[in-house]
Amino acid sequence: MVNNKIIFMSFFANLFFISFCISATFNGTVLDQFGSPIDKANIIYDSYGSSTDKNGNFFIELDETKPNKIIKISHIGYKTKSISVNFFIKGQNEIVLDKDYLLLDQVVTTGIHLEKSLLNSPILTEVISNDQIRQMSASSLMDVLEKTIPSIESEVQQHGGQDLNIQGLDSKYYLFLIDGVRMAGETAGNIDFNRINLSNIDRIEIINGGASVLYGSGAVGGVVNIITKGVKENLDLSITTKSFFKSIKNDQYISSHINYGINSFFIQLDANLKKGDGYRNNNGLIIQPVFGYYSLGSRVKFVPSPRLSADFRISKYLNDSENFNDQDNSFYKFRDIGGLFVVNYSDLQSKKINFFIKRDNYKKNLYNYTTNEGNQVLLSDYNILHSRLVFILDENINFFKNVSFGIESFYESVNSPDNLNVPDDGYFGSSISLREGLTQSIFLISDLIYNNYQFVIGARLDNHSNYGNHFGPKMSFMYKKNNNYTYRLNMSKNFRSPTLKELYMNWSHGGGGGFILKGDSLLLPEESFNLSATLEFHKSNYYATLKCYSNYIKNMILDIDDFMMSDDFSAGDTLIYSNIKSVSVSGLDLTWKYYKSKKLQFVHYMSYLYPYNNLTGSQLDGTNRVSMKFSIDYSLLEWLQISSSTKYIGEKYYSEKSTDPYFVVNFSSKTSLNSFISFSFGVDNVLNYQNENNFSTVFGQTFFINMDYKY
Repeated sequence: MVNNKIIFMSFFANLFFISFCISATFNGTVLDQFGSPIDKANIIYDSYGSSTDKNGNFFIELDETKPNKIIKISHIGYKTKSISVNFFIKGQNEIVLDKDYLLLDQVVTTGIHLEKSLLNSPILTEVISNDQIRQMSASSLMDVLEKTIPSIESEVQQHGGQDLNIQGLDSKYYLFLIDGVRMAGETAGNIDFNRINLSNIDRIEIINGGASVLYGSGAVGGVVNIITKGVKENLDLSITTKSFFKSIKNDQYISSHINYGINSFFIQLDANLKKGDGYRNNNGLIIQPVFGYYSLGSRVKFVPSPRLSADFRISKYLNDSENFNDQDNSFYKFRDIGGLFVVNYSDLQSKKINFFIKRDNYKKNLYNYTTNEGNQVLLSDYNILHSRLVFILDENINFFKNVSFGIESFYESVNSPDNLNVPDDGYFGSSISLREGLTQSIFLISDLIYNNYQFVIGARLDNHSNYGNHFGPKMSFMYKKNNNYTYRLNMSKNFRSPTLKELYMNWSHGGGGGFILKGDSLLLPEESFNLSATLEFHKSNYYATLKCYSNYIKNMILDIDDFMMSDDFSAGDTLIYSNIKSVSVSGLDLTWKYYKSKKLQFVHYMSYLYPYNNLTGSQLDGTNRVSMKFSIDYSLLEWLQISSSTKYIGEKYYSEKSTDPYFVVNFSSKTSLNSFISFSFGVDNVLNYQNENNFSTVFGQTFFINMDYKY
């Protein structure tokens, strides 16, 4: 009997010991070089994530069965550290992070689908951090990009709305991604940037240069990848409020993000709201409200083991755009509902599988003043169904560091019915209101490393329902001469299929005196050859890059004014989407950063651009050749920082009349009451520059105040 008890107790003791070994807990404390704890440092182990508390402490569950147990500790402003875990270490483990003034140790993923530090990425990547976003007076992704990079400008579109011009190309030549998955936009390819909640952004990665091999049609100019905050085991809460006081109207903005994890379940919720003042109508009455939007997002992630995770997200966005009408409207002008499901799996030999499927529905409504005043009717209903499956082998095989192979499917459709009872008033001007297209793709990309040389080679084959097959190769090369110099060379062939609007549009814009916008079903896809060379220098507190690039685009699609009178108008032109012969966009970018100390930092950007239209033999309309930005950040005290930036935009070319060059000076300050609450206030456009050009978004001086709470 005693022996049975001993056997019984021994059995459970061994069972407890085995379970303890399989799911051991690693405890640690993260400190800076001076021994002070680092709050909210990111702790990553496979698919698990955690963060330190205000005392720098953390714990994380580890899988004992995995042979290589590596924990990665990172924090903005510090060099990322990877440590090998010893399960038999007792007590608290102290981990010291070194300060990284140049932020070269930030991890990026956009270039080749795998994590690389900025310094070791063969594809030059620009990163905008969460700290930068929180301090600036931005209420949308468009604001963030324009205030950070001089070669990016927002502008009013010819057909209404706002768009970005990036290095001479509008946003339809750039793919905008959220965690590597493309956003749904309007049928013209442009994106509604207000949908992005700034509080949920961890960082923004920008690649200038073709990226069609990884991301498909549309990445002719490059990629903007918004990386959202990862899930964490403990509570993470942030709330940001911003108020803007302008000469034209005032805006209020609030965004929030909350994360909580327990055991294997993680939940995130975020909200984004903006509201603007009204305008005066012809009778002098203020119309309230005429502008506002909000977005809601939720995310649930389940991590049953370090090898497997499942992620489900759903989002909703409503926007009531500016409406110069004092009638109440029961419909929103823009609305979007989207869902995303992601599965990640990795085995013990560093083989990884990633799968996602996304469904997105973006609707645009039209205010109808003639037949149904005070309401809206459906103008377009845009749907996408996007899926991708990627296999990654992340280990050394001779010279091959890793190999990624993927298959992808992208379906899109637009429904634009005639809801106004006006003949041919749908987008497509015919009895056919639904248009659709399907692209199916396979791609392969590999990273090869030999001594100080690194190569990335890849290729992609796309089959489009309208255009058949398209093949695009890519090659990147990086060489590190020593610890200070890095050389990069990138070459790629890229393409962009015409949007459904460009193919089938036949829409009358307004009554007499308006214009007709027509598509062409015989349009050819745009093709580009992109070449860039970069020299990078970094030493201690200096950092500089010099980049030369050229992007030759064949069959570029533009809406060309044929100056013809239309049967539907008493006056007006017809704009027809047409392929032009070719366009070349060449340029030179210089970046210089100097960190005199942790209190004083200087950053200078300069961009020279030459966009040439071979059809007209002149510069592309709406582009400027020279842009510059110079900024200074200075910490007067531990709790008080001031920043100033000056942006120069050179003469912008238009065939009818070019605009004059101008300066925009911004000033801001930030004060921290404690580790949770901070305030920022300042002035945008201190010199009160006002551009008379109808396509400009520079509206004069703006005062702002921000309150930021982070727990």
